[in-house]
Formats: sequence, C-alpha cells, structure tokens
Amino acid sequence: TDFVLIWGGGVWDWFDPLTVIKAVEILSKNQANIKLFFMGVHSPNPQVPRMNMAVRAEDLARESGLLNKNVFFNDSWVPYEKRADYLLEADVAVSSHYDLIETRFSFRTRILDYFWAGLPTITTTGDDLSQLIETSKAGITTGYESVDDWVKAISTLFENEDLRKQYAANAAKLGEKFYWSQSAQPIARFCREPYKLPSFQRVTMPSI
Repeated sequence: TDFVLIWGGGVWDWFDPLTVIKAVEILSKNQANIKLFFMGVHSPNPQVPRMNMAVRAEDLARESGLLNKNVFFNDSWVPYEKRADYLLEADVAVSSHYDLIETRFSFRTRILDYFWAGLPTITTTGDDLSQLIETSKAGITTGYESVDDWVKAISTLFENEDLRKQYAANAAKLGEKFYWSQSAQPIARFCREPYKLPSFQRVTMPSI
C-alpha cells in the first residue's frame, strides 16, 4: 500500500536529492506511506569513492528521522538485469539536479528507464528530457531547489490516480521513441547510403 518514489540511479554531486528528501519530510507528516527509494548510492566501481552528495543525503534523512522509515538507500548497486524489478514496483520516478552547465548538456539514461517502465516522472527543469516530459505530459517539472514545487508535484500525483495513469501512459508512449529500432535509424541510413560532406575551398584572407 506504500506510494513509492524511485530514484533510479546513483547519487552524484551534480544531483540534488536533498530537495526531494525535504519534500518527503513535509509530506510524511500527514502521509506516512509515501516512501523514497534510492536504487544506488555509490558507483559499482570500487575505485570510485562515495560522493559527498550521497553522504549529505543520507545524513539529512537520518537527521530528519526518515532514514529506513520513509527514505531508503540501497547501499549496494542494483544489477542492470534486475533494475526493471525495482522500476515496475514504483509509482512515480524522480530525478533532481542543480542549475549547472552539466544540466544543459545532460541526457540522463535513468530517465529513459523511467519512460520504458511507464513511470510518471517528476524532475527538475533545465535539460532536454525535462522539456520533453513537460510537452508530452509524461510528468511534472519543478524549479531548481524548490521544496514547495516538489511537495506540490508529489501531492498531485499521490492524490490524483487518473492523472498519474495518464502521465504513465504518455511516458510509456514516449519511451517507444527511444527504442533501439527507432533511435538507431540515422546510423542505419548512413550505413546503407554513406556520404561525405562537400569539400570547401580554402579562402586566403588579404593581408592588411
């Protein structure tokens, strides 16, 4: 009967899990069955240390009294072939980040997993996929570090099952556009009909 929000990947320093945790803290006072689950905390590469943001997120959950009560961290790493088991048990997918140059150029593969699983998604604005979610009505976008936006977005999807189903259907439909059979078409066309860009004549500028 829990309402599960899933963070479908690692907790890196350019992400903002703190705002999501703060929103869950506010909501949990009246809705104890809202739960936030982080699929991964640190890199599966043992040579990569746990990032500072992962430590800060766990500390915040502990200080708020939410750790292992409303907020859960998977201390290991979900194997790739088992990630679907977690995604398909969730109600809503979440991803939050800061206003950084990384955001402008990012294309987060965890979001593609959300589409594949047909999950309505709440994410911070600022990148191409957040715009796609908004225009396709596949979820809700929030402002940077806006706890109020996150509280409102989570509450909206928690309380409105019909809207949640609508966003879920739109997310699944959106996911079809990113199947390999679709996204690999430009490469396939090039392999069938390779071409080269025309050569350009070098222009010598007159000396001044």
